[in-house]
Amino acid sequence: MPYCRVIVPLLTGFLAWTTGCQTLLDLLPEDTSGQVTITAVRTGCSEMSRSVALTANAQDASLTFQWYFPDGTSLVGSNVIHTFDEPGSYNITLLAGGKVTRTRISVPLQGESDGAGDPFGDRCVPNEGDTHVPTNSDVTYLTNPPASGPHYSQAGLSPVDPGIYTNQIRAERWVHNLEHGQVVVLFDCSGDCPESLIQNFETLFDSVRLSKHGNKKLIVTRFEGLQVPIMAIAWDVQRDFQSFDLQGLIDFYDLRVDRGPEDEP
Repeated sequence: MPYCRVIVPLLTGFLAWTTGCQTLLDLLPEDTSGQVTITAVRTGCSEMSRSVALTANAQDASLTFQWYFPDGTSLVGSNVIHTFDEPGSYNITLLAGGKVTRTRISVPLQGESDGAGDPFGDRCVPNEGDTHVPTNSDVTYLTNPPASGPHYSQAGLSPVDPGIYTNQIRAERWVHNLEHGQVVVLFDCSGDCPESLIQNFETLFDSVRLSKHGNKKLIVTRFEGLQVPIMAIAWDVQRDFQSFDLQGLIDFYDLRVDRGPEDEP
């Protein structure tokens, strides 16, 4: 059972409990007056985003708000953002004025997002669809490199087998990987790339965790004309790196793996 801090206002001050939150919250009265309501909307780049922006709406401006989530996370404020590890239905509890308000949401949330930027600071890329096109056809992407869009679909060609490729692979092949919730890391060098960089990418591949399907979902490939030294891409999102950053690339992978529109290996 997760442990967190529950603060309940009393006439003489505050009583702070540190124990299993849900058990204690169940002891508190429900707000049945409708004085506090909850608004939830998807935030982040992708329609598959598991980040939710939550707003507490209250007539009493003096209230403070504490949010409690099933993973044990507790957040404070009238506006908070929480990212859920997996899709599913979740109960959320809001504590305000010694009373609780509850809501249940299904993640990812449907409908339009809040229009804000990515909560993790990555670059949101406009979605270009997921159409399958004939092998060897040329696709002109609105964003180059792309983070979605038309792509090939042929066994042994697209999606690309995970691994490190020192020669450039056509985007039409690896965009299919993005659709399956994989991560693509692009790089470019002036002339031949130093062996040390390739070794760094090998360390990266060895370091990333397995996906929920039991495979590594990482493709590293050269991309001629890349405007930054290294770029990490997942469905609808990109992050630039000015130099090789092992932990930063692992963090991006951990955040984005298995989060494409198709739940495939």
